Amino acid sequence: MTSQLSPLQALELWKSYMQALKTLSADQAQLIEQENYADLIALLTHKQQLLDSMAEHRKAYRDVWELIRTQGQSLPATAQELFSARIREITSLTEELLAVESRASTALSARKNEVQAALSAASSAQAAASAYDSANFAENRARVVWES
Repeated sequence: MTSQLSPLQALELWKSYMQALKTLSADQAQLIEQENYADLIALLTHKQQLLDSMAEHRKAYRDVWELIRTQGQSLPATAQELFSARIREITSLTEELLAVESRASTALSARKNEVQAALSAASSAQAAASAYDSANFAENRARVVWES
């Protein structure tokens, strides 16, 4: 980030990051529910890039964030209200994001449980088939030995 942002611009940029992250998380939940893992991987790559940009933003504008945190109350009333409104919007977006992430996590856990149950059923079926084949083999062997 080459140019310095004002505190309000930094908040606006953070808000746009949160909106983009919320959108990607909603798309992520939808792709998981659709079991579209090919597109999910591409989306997660994009989401990681966004998270990296957010981390860089926090580093680059650490002094601006510190100013907002420590001196926000000493600003004129109109500026305080503007900052407070942006912070409320960001907080609301964060809460929505967490709800969407929870939905995605729940969907992924459900898919994982379905796969585990299917694998368990397949394993049990294979064990039963193997036991049946073993019993069948033993019966046929006994018949061969008896008839010989």
